[in-house]
Amino acid sequence: MSLPDLIDPEVAYELFTEGRIAFIDARPEASYREARFQLPQASHVPAGHGAEIVAALRALPYGTNIGLVMYCDEPHQAASYQVARYAKEVGFGDVSVLAGGYSAWADAGFPFEPTPHSIPIEETPPAPSAL
Repeated sequence: MSLPDLIDPEVAYELFTEGRIAFIDARPEASYREARFQLPQASHVPAGHGAEIVAALRALPYGTNIGLVMYCDEPHQAASYQVARYAKEVGFGDVSVLAGGYSAWADAGFPFEPTPHSIPIEETPPAPSAL
C-alpha cells in the first residue's frame, strides 16, 4: 500500500473551512493527554495497536465520504502515517497527512482549540509562587 499524500497546512485550512475534511489527531495517548491544544474539531485516534486504531476509526462521527487529514507532533509524521494506513484499510478514501504536522499548522498561524481534557485558560490555576 502506498503512503498517503501530504497536504500543506494552507490547503488543509481551506478544505476544512469548506467542510470537506476532518482532522484526526494521531498523537499517541500519552502525548495527547499532555497537550493543551488541538486542531479545530479534531477527533483523537491515537497511534498504537492496530485493533485499537481500527475501532477508533470506526467510531468516528462521520462517514467515509469526508476527507481525513492526520497530524501529530512526531518526526517524519510517524504516528500520522500509521493511523492513515489503517484509515485507508477501513474504507476512508481520501486520507492525507498534514505536511509538517502540528508545528507547521502553528507556524502558519492557523487556529487551535483546547483539547477536551485541558483546563480553560481563564480557569488555569495560578502558579505556586503567586499563592
